[in-house]
Amino acid sequence: MPADLTPVNQTIISNVNGDCERACVATITGIPIAEIPNFSEPGLPVDQWMQEWLPTRGWGIIQAKRDTGPKDYTYSGLAGLVAIASVPSQAFPGSKHAVVVGWRDHPQYPGALECYVVHDPNPNNAPYEDVADQAERLRWVVPVAIRG
Repeated sequence: MPADLTPVNQTIISNVNGDCERACVATITGIPIAEIPNFSEPGLPVDQWMQEWLPTRGWGIIQAKRDTGPKDYTYSGLAGLVAIASVPSQAFPGSKHAVVVGWRDHPQYPGALECYVVHDPNPNNAPYEDVADQAERLRWVVPVAIRG
């Protein structure tokens, strides 16, 4: 785990209103989880919650969705960065789960990077293997300067 991240576990484990996404945001931003809305609560879609709330705290979001297949993400120069990945839930088959991922040098391919799970906010889960092949969406939560 990057030294500047403090892992935060989810407080609600549920396939309806679980707060894994909120725990990932807390892990990346350092904002206490109690101050972050549960993006899974009924109401606005998760994307809209995040797009509207994060800028109020000085953060923005960049999102990439996978629409075509398992290997259509291309990344370079991301070593040291982290993102939120949407992966299949281990606890609730057919549902999605959010984990914090990062990139590091690939052990078998010099010059290439591999995506790996930095933090899973559900402490009951087994480690995720091949997270790059499982992720349907990547969200980079990044600090932004608010211009007036």
